[in-house]
Amino acid sequence: MKLIVVMSVEDVKDSILAILQKASVPVLSMVDTKGMKPAVSLAFAASWLGKEKQIYNSLLYFSFTDEEKANRVVSLIDEYNNQEKCIFPAHAFVLPVENSSLK
Repeated sequence: MKLIVVMSVEDVKDSILAILQKASVPVLSMVDTKGMKPAVSLAFAASWLGKEKQIYNSLLYFSFTDEEKANRVVSLIDEYNNQEKCIFPAHAFVLPVENSSLK
């Protein structure tokens, strides 16, 4: 079993959901979050975080699935990023699940 995690800006939600569906991911969870792309060091975080224009509505998607589907998501996200040339590309990660209550 694998944990697939995808991060993207909210504007591309429909595209990411279509990718997850195309990869046959059966169930997923989605969390609203705020994304930031700092152009300065973290020493300036206090003043930087106060600027609304540099905070982006983002989404975090995750699902427990088999290795084949998880790898398919990564491949489709790579294709999407190459085709769309987004300023904020989507990111996908596959993490191993060593043990779980899901049997």
